[in-house]
Amino acid sequence: GRDNMKERSLNGKWALRCEEKGICAEAQVPGDIHADLFRAGVIDDPYFGLNHRSLRWVLGEDFVYETTFRAGQEERSAESAFLCFYGIDTYASVELNGVLLGETKNMFLRYDFDVTKLLRDENVLRVYMRSTARIAQSFDCGNYFATFNVPRIFMRKAQCHFGWDWAPDLPGYGIWNDVTLRYGSARRMDRLRWYAYEDGAVNFRAELNFGGEDVYFRAEVALRPGASLAEGKTERTVAATGTTGNCGGRAAMAGRTCTNTASGCTRRTAPSSTSAAAGSPSARWRRNSIPSARRASALR
Repeated sequence: GRDNMKERSLNGKWALRCEEKGICAEAQVPGDIHADLFRAGVIDDPYFGLNHRSLRWVLGEDFVYETTFRAGQEERSAESAFLCFYGIDTYASVELNGVLLGETKNMFLRYDFDVTKLLRDENVLRVYMRSTARIAQSFDCGNYFATFNVPRIFMRKAQCHFGWDWAPDLPGYGIWNDVTLRYGSARRMDRLRWYAYEDGAVNFRAELNFGGEDVYFRAEVALRPGASLAEGKTERTVAATGTTGNCGGRAAMAGRTCTNTASGCTRRTAPSSTSAAAGSPSARWRRNSIPSARRASALR
């Protein structure tokens, strides 16, 4: 689904700052703030002895990643351009050339931000990391229980980061996966996923925007054993209209309204449609292909 899109890596050496502590260091992206501070000589080796116990202050501070990059004529004139973060751990605000693109709250998600109209010859990209420790303190954990750490259960973050029987209490913090600039055609097929089952059945799912510049679709095709792709039935197609927002269409694809008002996103979902009658074999297959809980999680 990326033949009509080019992708340029923004990985490498970034700047890292913590104004509260007066820290200015070189950061490696992808990476981790603890590792950057260790390389800069600001902290001792966090994995030596019990050093991690004296480093809990790191998670209690806000940090800023910053990099500059040039965008050529091809990138600036492309029909669409997105800054793609394949993993930020965890709470952050992303800004390009002084414009807030959006926020992240889940280390497992890829976040795509539309920068088609924001690219310049010289660009400044900043990622404001928000203290995980302070955010954890804001959760109401009354009547909840969890081993080792209670607030962690409210975070979309690797749970072992908060200490386990085999790991120290040293949560990851920073841009842990790739950062890229994707640009090219405004019409795309993206986020192709497939699900295989023990009986040989397969579901394919993709997001399309072939219906027009401001119309996006999610199509799902269900195949039974022995069937060809041409024989597959479209399980449902959801159309979402509105201006392109910083949710990258994820909110609309999941049947939700994008809440990123800063981006001016007005995406809404239209009624869904199915391709078969309720009593047909393909309809029975649709009901049984993906359990409802797994289906809901797959769309988030």
